[in-house]
Amino acid sequence: MTTADMLTKIETAIRNGLTVYTRTAMRITPWTPKTYAKWLASGKAPFFVDREGHLRERSGKGSHVVMFASGTLLVGIAMQ
Repeated sequence: MTTADMLTKIETAIRNGLTVYTRTAMRITPWTPKTYAKWLASGKAPFFVDREGHLRERSGKGSHVVMFASGTLLVGIAMQ
């Protein structure tokens, strides 16, 4: 799966009313449709593909890699 495919899958799940959870060893982040909409309204997409092709998740003022361009997933992603 490519980073663009994963981004599409995440956005489709949220548009369909599901909550997307990203989890690392230290933290679980829920992305509800309401939270996602607030980020979009502020002009920043919560998930994006950077110029190197990595899928990134925004966190505060920064962001971190969720999936490398090679397809290696670094976090757990669940859609419920």
